[in-house]
Amino acid sequence: MVAAPTVGTGPLRSFAVPTTREAGIWAPSGGTVHNGKLLLYAAGNGESTRQYDFSDSVLALTAELVLADSFSPSEWAADNEADLDLGSMDPVAVGNHILAIGKSGTGYLLDDTHLGGVGGQPASQQICGAYGGSAVVGSTVFVPCNDGTRAVSVDSTNGLRLLWHTPVPANGSPVIGGGAVWVTDNDHGMLYALDPATGQPLDQLATGDLPHFASRTLGGDRAYVGTLHGVIAVSGV
Repeated sequence: MVAAPTVGTGPLRSFAVPTTREAGIWAPSGGTVHNGKLLLYAAGNGESTRQYDFSDSVLALTAELVLADSFSPSEWAADNEADLDLGSMDPVAVGNHILAIGKSGTGYLLDDTHLGGVGGQPASQQICGAYGGSAVVGSTVFVPCNDGTRAVSVDSTNGLRLLWHTPVPANGSPVIGGGAVWVTDNDHGMLYALDPATGQPLDQLATGDLPHFASRTLGGDRAYVGTLHGVIAVSGV
């Protein structure tokens, strides 16, 4: 990670995951700013399977890009060996908790005051292999699952609870607005509007070819989708 002064001049700050190789920070949603103090990122698998190297992790950095806290699954070495790391979806803040999900499909619920180090999560549950960026409304997280969007409830008492799994192959990164969850099917070039309460499709539109990590944004009464052939605007948001 690199930080530059907003005035455009001055020294840069930087942070590199302390590993010999790999452990990239590559999830397309970028980092999460939490409580105005910490930057949360997910790091991918590293090459190490013996010496812990902060790969396959959630990293909390200060504004000075100093490592303040971290979490890794207790099975980090096996994750590294099998390319099943947390790096495919950046962590998301939900109230006083952090939710991290990666390629293995296990969702880890973390305490935002202490991420837990290695294996220190208060709760975990199998959710899905997640790739991209999630969306949050209240205590519900809409997760970009590779086999279709899921809605997951985050509760400090009951942990993680699956609310629904959409029946359509909407595997992109969701955004919320206009009473719907807007998400693409990146494999078949479709945009879906899903019911936030059930995951059932309210409407759909063919978009044409989409990149692997298609991006959507909402503005006014329109949704904008980046395709391999340009940007399309969809009315009715």
